[in-house]
Amino acid sequence: GGKAFHAKVLRRAVLERGVLDYEHITDLPAGLRAILSEELPIFSGRLVDELTATDGTHKLLIEFPGRTDRDKPVSVETVHIPPIRPDRDPGKGATLCVSSQAGCPVACPFCASGLLGLARNLQAHEIVEQYVRGRALGPLSRSVVMGIGEPLLNYTQLSTALDTVRDEMGLGGRKLTVSTVGFPDRLRKLAPQRP
Repeated sequence: GGKAFHAKVLRRAVLERGVLDYEHITDLPAGLRAILSEELPIFSGRLVDELTATDGTHKLLIEFPGRTDRDKPVSVETVHIPPIRPDRDPGKGATLCVSSQAGCPVACPFCASGLLGLARNLQAHEIVEQYVRGRALGPLSRSVVMGIGEPLLNYTQLSTALDTVRDEMGLGGRKLTVSTVGFPDRLRKLAPQRP
């Protein structure tokens, strides 16, 4: 029952303003908000676990549904790391570490992500959801895509997600780091993109 512009209103509320409850998106009609809250959850993933360390680091374990009814759900980690010295720079936000894959096809000996292999690539909206959840924990100043997975082996979805993070969430390109073991052809593809 919504109109096309309602999708833009919803997107702006969640991505730009960080509103995560339909009840508070008052620029949508009340009847539509009620329907959306029943039929279209803001998050597609389910928060399975959340741990907080003594230094304020927050680790989220998020489970995303399988792509088909036969697929098993997959879990990824997202980590919100507070500034080291918030007393020295109170305006500085956290660093968010996000995952790009569930598991990893690259079996690097120094990393546990590849021990079980790749379950699946995350879709762009699943990567963006990690940013939305991370920002809900506090302001972000930077991000590293280095959680679970090899980001450049999920290049198309990652690129779409980072465009959204830059353009709609306001985290500038110079604040986004893609950590990779290195795939020259994909690095060449990534390098000319706008900062």
